[in-house]
Amino acid sequence: MEILHNGRLNHAGQKVNSVKFSQTKELANDGKRFVTIDQYSMIGKDLILTQKNHYSMSIDSNDSLYVWKLINVDMADCDPYKLSRLLDNEYRPNELKEVNMGNRKRFIVYINEQRFVFHCDDIQYEERGYSRKEIADMMIEKENCLCEIEKLNSKLSEFFVRLCRFINRESIDYKNLADMNAGKENMVQTRSNHYLEILTRIKDKLDDLKKTLPESIFLH
Repeated sequence: MEILHNGRLNHAGQKVNSVKFSQTKELANDGKRFVTIDQYSMIGKDLILTQKNHYSMSIDSNDSLYVWKLINVDMADCDPYKLSRLLDNEYRPNELKEVNMGNRKRFIVYINEQRFVFHCDDIQYEERGYSRKEIADMMIEKENCLCEIEKLNSKLSEFFVRLCRFINRESIDYKNLADMNAGKENMVQTRSNHYLEILTRIKDKLDDLKKTLPESIFLH
């Protein structure tokens, strides 16, 4: 497996397998990978860590993921809170280390300058394609994501339309007040012109915003 190799010696004389992963999938042509841990599970005293390797919500025939199996892992290292941190999207692994310590091994995950250590007897790994269930789950996740985006777009469109209508109505009312008091030096005339200027600026900003938003938002 190319992502756990390049053996070297640390200061304690322990053999270390280490790899640093690139920050974007586009840089993967040099053998480096951007890896997140998608899920974990315990089978007896073995800890299973599965890599998440789909980001665009679509896969092709060349896509694969990695699974690490930590044999006879120390239970003290498998605190549920600690493991859950591996799944947090804010904590993305950019380096893995496998340290040989005689008959035992350490599997280390570095995430945002934090270190998560797991002691075990051995480390097994495999590269495999996605299962049918994983593909189905991915499609469901994509569909749910698109539905949420559609709902947000609908709410944004409704808010934008109502706001524009409010600005237009207020502009008409203050313009009528300004016209009725044209030539008069009173608070109504001054206030009407002041509010009309503010409303005009807001309308210009909304027009500029509309140009930057996707057209699909305004099709609802």
